[in-house]
Amino acid sequence: MRAALTVLRWIAAGLLVLFLIAWLPVGPVLWRAWEALPRTQGELQAAGLDAPVTVLRDARGVPHITAQTDHDAAFAMGFVHAQDRLWQMHVNRWYLRGEMAGVLGALAADSDAQMRTYGLGASADALAAAMTAEELAPFAAYAAGVNAAMASRGFVPPLEFLMLGVAPQAWKPEDSLLIYKGLALDLMNGEAFRAYGASLLRQILTEEQIAEFQPPYPADAPVTLSAQDLGLASGAPPAPPPPGGRDVSDAPRDGSNAWVVSGAHTASGLPLLANDPHLNHRAPGTWHLAAVRTPQGATVGAAVPGAPAIVIGRNNHIAWGMTITGADVADLVFQPESAVIEEWEETVPVRFGEDRTVRLRRTADGPVLPPELFAQGTLAPEGQVAVLRWPLDDAADRTAAAAAPLNRARNWGEFQAALAGFYAPMVNVMFAAADGDIGILSPAWVPVRNAAGDWVGAIPTAELPRAHNPADGVIVNANNRLTPDEYPYALTGDWAPPFRAMRAEALLAETQSHTPQSFAAIQTDTVDLAAVRALPVLLEAAPGTDAGQNALERMRGWDGDMAADSAEALIYAAWMQAMARAVYGDEFGENYARFASPRSQFMDHVLSGDSAAWCDNTGTDATETCADIAGPALDDAVAALTAEHGRDMDSWRWGAAHQAYFPHAPFSVFPVLDGLFSARVAAGGNGTTLNEAGFSYGGGYASQHGPSLRVIYDLADPDASLFAMPMGQSGHRASPHYKDLLQPWADGEYFEIRTDLSADAPPEGARILTLTPQ
Repeated sequence: MRAALTVLRWIAAGLLVLFLIAWLPVGPVLWRAWEALPRTQGELQAAGLDAPVTVLRDARGVPHITAQTDHDAAFAMGFVHAQDRLWQMHVNRWYLRGEMAGVLGALAADSDAQMRTYGLGASADALAAAMTAEELAPFAAYAAGVNAAMASRGFVPPLEFLMLGVAPQAWKPEDSLLIYKGLALDLMNGEAFRAYGASLLRQILTEEQIAEFQPPYPADAPVTLSAQDLGLASGAPPAPPPPGGRDVSDAPRDGSNAWVVSGAHTASGLPLLANDPHLNHRAPGTWHLAAVRTPQGATVGAAVPGAPAIVIGRNNHIAWGMTITGADVADLVFQPESAVIEEWEETVPVRFGEDRTVRLRRTADGPVLPPELFAQGTLAPEGQVAVLRWPLDDAADRTAAAAAPLNRARNWGEFQAALAGFYAPMVNVMFAAADGDIGILSPAWVPVRNAAGDWVGAIPTAELPRAHNPADGVIVNANNRLTPDEYPYALTGDWAPPFRAMRAEALLAETQSHTPQSFAAIQTDTVDLAAVRALPVLLEAAPGTDAGQNALERMRGWDGDMAADSAEALIYAAWMQAMARAVYGDEFGENYARFASPRSQFMDHVLSGDSAAWCDNTGTDATETCADIAGPALDDAVAALTAEHGRDMDSWRWGAAHQAYFPHAPFSVFPVLDGLFSARVAAGGNGTTLNEAGFSYGGGYASQHGPSLRVIYDLADPDASLFAMPMGQSGHRASPHYKDLLQPWADGEYFEIRTDLSADAPPEGARILTLTPQ
């Protein structure tokens, strides 16, 4: 998970690892790594099964589970997740429950204190107690499967447990509910999470400058839903934006692409749906692919290790994909100390150190964020406390329970009913069906605020954004604006820049009859529309060096394609980074690093002339234009690239500098182990291409964010649907499936996950395990 990975990367667990590695003979470690590989052939007994289950793993390690009941299917999913991703499951649980210091030591104690403040562990436990037996059943079956795998004959914990000297622990249904809440936390948006940055920005810029630095969504940019789609009268007054304004950073963040077209736009005459959720890279990857068959049908797609259901996938009748809406559902409110209604202490166990006592407080609106742990807490006026108001601890949250009925839905009506209990975070769920229907629904609990910003209710379920069979037969969302002005409720003022959506709409319009292959070409497209729009101004530059002038001549023939093998893409990336410093480095001074990022929409406004005054250097008497600063910026960029990649521009490659980096938790903090457990691969694209590969301006061009999964569903032939995923199915470093999918993912290759594979006639490379009741 994003937050867990961020914390773990700075934890000095590497010191502990270094100590342990120094005393562990290499031979036994390698033997243990091999010994920990799970058994994937033959027969194993498992307590808790109702009937035998077959697990056929194909040549890529994707399990095809055949079970007689839903209980046994969930049990088997838990079993295979424990076989493949047990360490990852434990790390996520430790982090979300605030128990990392018990594994990694004192430097994880602040992280634990923060997570205990959020209270997600307690919230998941309370949710489990409140759920009906039917709602909880798949989670109980899944937990039984996880525990059965750990109790199975020949089980050896993954290598990470040995290296850190800890043992795996029993899995509980509450832990799976916690995993879903962790996903919601990763994808949560709202004023509470950007309040400190917004406060700092107000100290640096004027209100007019802030409005330009954080421009609103362009009036002429794509909007996913129209007034007609929503059944609203055109010209109705728009809803006011929620408080807090836009985010202070246009840096890489979670996002996604998804589009669906009706049969009128396909060669088959039935819908096609594409989805690629963008998340922070990690090793092992976010998702675990599986095909599950029961007498009720088959479900195929991506699950999250630690939870039983397919999150993004398809069955025999429908397919679905997701993008993040970015709805503002978390507020930071200031209340007097007297508003605190509950206060208690918890002990954070600290390995190799003194345990830490944490004081936790709540008001009726949510947890208090103490200033020693949260930057937002420092904003509270004297005598008041900063309170996080959000939906993740609401007893009405049944998001986790929505997964099972979604997996079974057969049509638009059942799809809507399945998502009725979806609570957080707000997502746009794209839909396609074998009966020819297409649609989109954005379910969640979204607050309605009064003029003072107080919550006075929620958007009624029936009025949440949705469209069913729109007239043009095309629905596109790339985190761009979802609803038109006529929509009566405020969702957010923080839509993603429109360039990905613009490119997707243009490419979809170029082809009359789409196929899965044409969709794959769109998903992996690396043309940057922001670059195409910036080039006319950039090419007016007058570099002062021979190298800068040579680079400028190369750029005159460039088409904006951020291909991995392109020298021009590398020059452009370095040039725009130098331009960013020239454009707003003078305004921010010593705070520049805090706000430096590609900021594609702001830079587009600057270079288009709407905000061109930012190109003037406030430190000189002259008035510089954007063309004036572009020349020296190119000189600086080329000098830096020459120092890094040599003088021969013909040999420069974007992919050599711009590699997708998949860090392991926690071993990425230690150089030797980082090289062993983490992974890197040359990547095309950038933060505004459809093949998204965002990078920060914090040094270098490494991409730590991008498509965590690619899926293309063909409703005319579901088994011909296409999948791609970075890293691999296994979390075991010694497994051939640890990162066997990484290079194909980078190369834009796909594969099928069919439901007609049989243990009686297994495909080449398959391995078959039979689980029998004990």
